[in-house]
Amino acid sequence: MSKLEQLKDKAKGLEAKDPKKAVEYWLEALKTQESDGEPNPDLSIYNRIGDLYIKLKDPGQAADFYDQAVDKYAELGFHNNAIAMCNKVLRNAPARQSTYLKLAKLYAAKGFMTEAQQNFVQYAERMQKAGKIDHAFSALKEFTDISPESERLREILSEHLKMYGGDPGRRSSAAKINVPTATGPDGEDINKSGKRKTSSLVFLDLGEPAPAKTASRVAPPPPLEFGPSFRRLSRRPGARRRRAPVCNVTL
Repeated sequence: MSKLEQLKDKAKGLEAKDPKKAVEYWLEALKTQESDGEPNPDLSIYNRIGDLYIKLKDPGQAADFYDQAVDKYAELGFHNNAIAMCNKVLRNAPARQSTYLKLAKLYAAKGFMTEAQQNFVQYAERMQKAGKIDHAFSALKEFTDISPESERLREILSEHLKMYGGDPGRRSSAAKINVPTATGPDGEDINKSGKRKTSSLVFLDLGEPAPAKTASRVAPPPPLEFGPSFRRLSRRPGARRRRAPVCNVTL
């Protein structure tokens, strides 16, 4: 039996009676797995560690490991698993705004546009409340690029950008994570067929936006109202809602 398997067995045996010690063995198993360069790494270890931190009454640490699992699953193209882990992150750390953006991109990569739209708007609204208008606009621009009503949404977004002194053509910096090409129900390449436009997972740089320049004697623009406009225009009349994916991760 390899060292990795031995560590896993010890960790499993301690999960019920000594969660803290079990975490130590699972962390050692992760290090061994990475150092050995496993071609098919066991990503469920991140989920196990997160669950153990829940037992230890540390939801913040749990969310950190669930979030690492999101990125690992997304990189390997296991979108259903990544979506499930995003939901576990939000259950334990609901204020973690970046997870809504990750969820939006995961749903978009699978072609579930209703769910993608909901999470893009959720993220944008949270960024707006936090005063990070640049990030809110960046997320909504990404949604307009994959929406069936992209032209109309782009007009609305452009008007909001002008009111806030932004450049409609500006793009924010982002870190890309490669994912497999999105496919339709029959295995066709959606990007090439033109039936639905999707984007690769792009997890935005969440640094502080540059402070906006203030102009003298100019009334401030009205508050942004992302939700109603984007929710209304992102749904085509008569369109059927596709069912969300089923994940095989144990919750």
